[in-house]
Amino acid sequence: MSNKYETRYGVTFNGHHSFRDYHLLPTSAPMITPPEVQTFYVNVAGADGSLDLTEVLTGYVNYGDRKGEFNFQIYGDRSDWYNVYNEIVHDLHGKRADVILDEDAQYYYKGRLTVGNPTFGKHTANIKITGVFSSNRYVQDSYSGNDWLWNPFDFDNGIAREYYQIRIRNSKTITLIGSEIIVCPVFTLDSGYLSLTTGGNTYQLQAGDNIFLNVLLTENNLDVTFTGNGVVTITYRIGGVD
Repeated sequence: MSNKYETRYGVTFNGHHSFRDYHLLPTSAPMITPPEVQTFYVNVAGADGSLDLTEVLTGYVNYGDRKGEFNFQIYGDRSDWYNVYNEIVHDLHGKRADVILDEDAQYYYKGRLTVGNPTFGKHTANIKITGVFSSNRYVQDSYSGNDWLWNPFDFDNGIAREYYQIRIRNSKTITLIGSEIIVCPVFTLDSGYLSLTTGGNTYQLQAGDNIFLNVLLTENNLDVTFTGNGVVTITYRIGGVD
């Protein structure tokens, strides 16, 4: 059966690919909407228009959830339709999931999935999967301690970061590249004795994971200086709403 989407618009749900694992053919391009902007306007008596207080409390814009919709046709023998559907329900329905679109494979979305009721026709079976996702899309990156995912890496737009098991001898300054997500980086002391200095403050690292609530990484880069002798790994998510 010919389908113009057969080799396009695949989706990976928690490591399960829509076509390679479930033999699903997309009937339309997968859609994950932009997040809704959380605005805050106040009407002021005697003034024209309204007062925009959207960024007053935090200093930045907050966003709501994304919505996702994925429509598929079950590919295979009619006798297998219920087996495929039940497998998808078992794997995905109500589950938290990382979702990767084949057309945007450098990024992933985090959310919860719902598998709808199937519609069985004479020759086809259709299934809809929907999801509610957090506002950000996250970059697939290497510095969480895993090997770099070179296959989906975009050499034109991607930024490779090397923050895995960095050996410090005496002193070393590292520039952490920020993104739209505001995060507290995790500094994992793998071995040795190290202190961290940034923003005029110094923190002593303990063995294992260290999180300092005053050390925030925003869209601006952050310089951190390690002093001592040891090995450290730095982990944080990057991404944004665009």
